[in-house]
Amino acid sequence: MANNLNEFFEVWNTNVEKAIELEQIDDYQFLITTKKLKVGKPSFDDFVKYANSKLDCIESRYEKDFSISLLNAIESLPKILQNIERQEKKLVNAQKKSLLSFEREQEFLNIYVELAQSIFLECARILAKLIGQIDNKTVKLHNLNNGIEYLGSKKLGDMEMSKFADLVNVEIRNARDHDEVNIMHDRYKFFEDETQKTFYISFYTFEESTLTLMLALKAFLTSLINTIKNNNITIPLLINKYAQANSSWGKWILSTTLVECTKFEITKTNGLDNQLTIEFQGIDSSIEQRTWFLTAMAVCGYEIIENTNVESVFLVYSNPHSLNSFGAIDASVIKPYLNGESSFTDVYCAFQKEAVIFELNDDNTGISTTITFHDINTNEYTVSDISDISVEKAKRFKANVFFSEPNNKENIFSKSLEIIEKLKKLQNFPNPKTKIKNGTLSADVVYFNIYLQMNNTNRMINSTNDNFVANVLYFSKNKYKILTPNAEVLGLKSYQLKQNVQIKLNSRWD
Repeated sequence: MANNLNEFFEVWNTNVEKAIELEQIDDYQFLITTKKLKVGKPSFDDFVKYANSKLDCIESRYEKDFSISLLNAIESLPKILQNIERQEKKLVNAQKKSLLSFEREQEFLNIYVELAQSIFLECARILAKLIGQIDNKTVKLHNLNNGIEYLGSKKLGDMEMSKFADLVNVEIRNARDHDEVNIMHDRYKFFEDETQKTFYISFYTFEESTLTLMLALKAFLTSLINTIKNNNITIPLLINKYAQANSSWGKWILSTTLVECTKFEITKTNGLDNQLTIEFQGIDSSIEQRTWFLTAMAVCGYEIIENTNVESVFLVYSNPHSLNSFGAIDASVIKPYLNGESSFTDVYCAFQKEAVIFELNDDNTGISTTITFHDINTNEYTVSDISDISVEKAKRFKANVFFSEPNNKENIFSKSLEIIEKLKKLQNFPNPKTKIKNGTLSADVVYFNIYLQMNNTNRMINSTNDNFVANVLYFSKNKYKILTPNAEVLGLKSYQLKQNVQIKLNSRWD
């Protein structure tokens, strides 16, 4: 099993995604998962170190067989990973909505509750299984309150995880579930009809709490995955343990950096459970690449499922700029390859004859991979809220930048040029809604505003806003230049740093 998976992922990684170094291919699923979880902020690293220390502490209490207990505790891991990815996409969409809007704050409330009652609680249950096994006890966490109290309990000694438990407020979940939340103009009011329980949280504080909870959970999962890998729990071992009975493991194992396996289950044909159905959502690629990928995944999926009743594998691949590709291959074609009696080319040719793989075109059908740009962090500034605003003939990025403290005008100018170069190099991908310029080529336009404090929600662009520093525009050619704020009206001072870089500076920094 491992040989086929690694061989196929190596080919796909080398020719299409180029996500990891070839010498890391044996740990492919672990590495791409931690890569997706990573957040480029110091607080993320702090939470990872905290989780590492706690998991090390738990492991040190075992006299033997920690890896066995760990293997038995992580059955829910793929579902957790899939859920946190869904919530992160929702978070990105929520942040695009207007500040202080009802829709934005309703979405943040729902995301917080899902992070707490599903992801946090499932992580707590994994930890409870590990800690309980030290004394051969079964610890069941029936609800969110149990999970918070358990991880924060001083009875656990050095194994307590109050730093995680303190991030979750069960009363917020309770209020949301009982429709006891009033979203006001700048804050939430919880339990409005029960005065003895009523409390308020500002929108800004709540959003920061949600982001911190998301970051902490991703840090814990990163630490957990590294612990799994360090204890020699391999992908073949996980397949043998879980994949036959738990479809979420199959979906996780067959996903790549830019292609997500969305369905992995046995389905009926002619009233019999004899077909393995596997579906993917991914990036645009050539007909040959998609045909090869689906053939490889048919082989891996059939080998993973280990079900002698499966007579065929049916596959679907959705991508932004073509109709859905699909095809089926009989188990009788796959078995000889697995037994060393035929080549992969034989399997490929058999699938190619039956598959329907459409040419890429301008029809915006299918589903795009959502690309989230991580923050760029240095000791002097943070580049956040990076978004792709490209159009058909111009690759464009916008962002917000937060300086720790701009010492002077010259520092603002030099750091602006540095940030432009970093943003220009970002790769973007096709958009499912409209045709855009995309790829690895340098951006035609980079646009960002500079502020002093990320915590300050005043993002007005004018000289009276103490938090605003400058507006910056880069354009590779004059035809790509976009409209920027009127400097004279807003009390800003305009500078032309280079022929194609304009800065409109708050006059207080002039």
